[in-house]
Amino acid sequence: MKKIVFMLFTFFAFSYPLKAKQKIQTFHIPFIRKAKVKIDGKLDEEVYKHAFFWDKFVQTNPGDNIKPTQKTEMFIFHNGKEIVFAFKCYDTNPEKIKRIRRRRDNVWSDIDSVAISINPFGDCKQFYVIAISSMNDVSDSIIDMTSYGRQDIDLEFKHATKFYDWGWTIEIAIPFSSINLKVDKNGKSVWYFDAQRYIPRDFMEITNSTPVDRNSNDITDGEAMLILDNLHGARKKRLKLIPESVFSHSKTESNWGQKRSHSFDKMSIGLTGEYDFSSDTVAKFTIHPDFSQIEADDVYQEINNRYPVYFKEKRPFFMDGMESFSSPIELVYTRNIVKPEYGLKLSTRKKRYGVAIISAMEKDVPAERFNLNGKSKDVYWNVIRGNYTFSPGNYIGCFYILRNFGSFFNQVVSIDGQNQIKKWNLSYQGVATSLKGIKKTQHGKAGSFNISYKWNQYAITTAGYSFKSPDYVNNMGFVIRNNIKEYFAGQNFSYNPRTDRGLIKWAGAGVFYSMQYLYNSDFLENSVSTWANITLNGRFGVHGSFFTSNEQYRGRVYPVNGKSIGFSWSKYELFSPFIGISRGTSILYGNNPMLVDKKSFHIGLSSEYNQLHISLTLFAYSYEDKITGSRLRRQRALQFNGEYFFTNRLSLKTMYQSSLPDYRDYGIKIPHHYFYLLLTWQKDGFRKIYAGVTNSTDTTTLTNNTFLGRDKEKVAFVKISWLF
Repeated sequence: MKKIVFMLFTFFAFSYPLKAKQKIQTFHIPFIRKAKVKIDGKLDEEVYKHAFFWDKFVQTNPGDNIKPTQKTEMFIFHNGKEIVFAFKCYDTNPEKIKRIRRRRDNVWSDIDSVAISINPFGDCKQFYVIAISSMNDVSDSIIDMTSYGRQDIDLEFKHATKFYDWGWTIEIAIPFSSINLKVDKNGKSVWYFDAQRYIPRDFMEITNSTPVDRNSNDITDGEAMLILDNLHGARKKRLKLIPESVFSHSKTESNWGQKRSHSFDKMSIGLTGEYDFSSDTVAKFTIHPDFSQIEADDVYQEINNRYPVYFKEKRPFFMDGMESFSSPIELVYTRNIVKPEYGLKLSTRKKRYGVAIISAMEKDVPAERFNLNGKSKDVYWNVIRGNYTFSPGNYIGCFYILRNFGSFFNQVVSIDGQNQIKKWNLSYQGVATSLKGIKKTQHGKAGSFNISYKWNQYAITTAGYSFKSPDYVNNMGFVIRNNIKEYFAGQNFSYNPRTDRGLIKWAGAGVFYSMQYLYNSDFLENSVSTWANITLNGRFGVHGSFFTSNEQYRGRVYPVNGKSIGFSWSKYELFSPFIGISRGTSILYGNNPMLVDKKSFHIGLSSEYNQLHISLTLFAYSYEDKITGSRLRRQRALQFNGEYFFTNRLSLKTMYQSSLPDYRDYGIKIPHHYFYLLLTWQKDGFRKIYAGVTNSTDTTTLTNNTFLGRDKEKVAFVKISWLF
């Protein structure tokens, strides 16, 4: 541990003075005190004659900082209360503009859109990213440049678009009260900034407001600097309150030899709020939240898992701001907080350091959840995260985590960081844990060390080492397994011709080697995997992969391998079919492990046309005895998603899932069916009305279809949340 600490501080000694040396464009944004603009997309006010003007956009895809095919003009100014960005997006073929509706936070580069990235703290660590489509739909998120993690957020801002015979326009007005920013004593604020325009046609064209050096490894490359003055009065809105009410009717049925049913009505009132102590310190809280309206996870197809399955967080309170808690080892996995009675998040950010806190409480949690005996108790979750930024791309951070279940505690302390020196990237983390049990307290540790070298825009080499001791326990994190040590190395290649001509539009390949041992150095697994992708003519894609490994399971080493190939075709809004096939040798995990043949197949189709979006995917997995060829396990699954937009505020969304797992080696089948229908009216990110129904059925039968039991649940709900 002492050697690791010495290495870290040595690395910081060299990385601290190395800041970005390339020339960065500087934009001085005019302060227009009495500027008032009606956000309607027209851009016809007198104030635009005095705004900062920029039209030197360059094509960065497929070209490399060349003249774009379409002209873009940008205007920026502020009035001390809000900053206004406006764009004129000229198009020589306006009839080809992709006018497709999207749900909030689903605006991507596959439709005509403009995205702006702003870092109001001037440290390049976290960026607000706002994307507006030509249909005036919006995505807003925060990108963490240290971990490249993305989290959806809901900002208060105005936006509008308008079509013309020469193209389309965007107006965006962002109040300073809705973002965290750093203002010095002279009222000056320095931001990193970038703007991109996406123009999907026969090929994907991307234009940037400033050139990008693809061989550079500096996260500030391709950014401009905005200089804003006269911000003495800029501060965030002190208090935001979003009360919410959920009305639901539920009916459950259970038939396991004796049929039972139960129905109940529920009304819950909760409150979510935010209080801003200053422009860089904010507290968010939720009291008695009801997350029952959150849609189900995507159907998971695998039926032969050795390790736990990772599901993404979908609850808005926990999603917002979680980029502050990212690290090489995932110490904070908020889905471990199942049903909180209350939650609190506090964050503060200065020029160089930041602190973030999460606290939550669950009532009456069964002791079995933490492998304990006894009565149910309340659980308290607490996380403190701190970090210090030396320069863009170079930081050091720490964690303290406490889970309290009665008199039983789980504590975690950690230090992590990242360094960037020219073309080298280094990330690292050390963790110590303690768990107070019934008879004793056990102590564990974990660590991670990753290094990469960017040779040029075509090749990156990575290598690393990680470990978790047998006594490592973190109830707050996502732990695949402990008692493990892993060494790995990889090489990735990519090729982009940077031209709209020719057959190949993109190609990539890579190789990865991993060797895993138990913590006492006994062999566990080694593997080699390769992959390759190629995109032809901007539409047709082919991808393939192969891996081989030797895996130890229950004292025996099994030779495992697999190969796969897939095809996809895309024409943006019309339809995008895809198909994938894989085959290999796998271990059938369970009480009687054996080496089996694994086959899988999936096929799907997605389509987006104006207001209607649909997708359909079919999956099939099977495991067969290598000697007799008899089928041991099989899984068939289907998922359908559809959404129709009546207006830019009103939409109807549906999901249907059906999975048919067949465990012939255990003699049972467990069909699962789930249906979800949701009607949404959303004025913005803070004013929403939901109404929906869900219906789920789980049936258990023998393989000869003899009925054993069934569970059903039906729920109808209405939720209203409104900002005050």
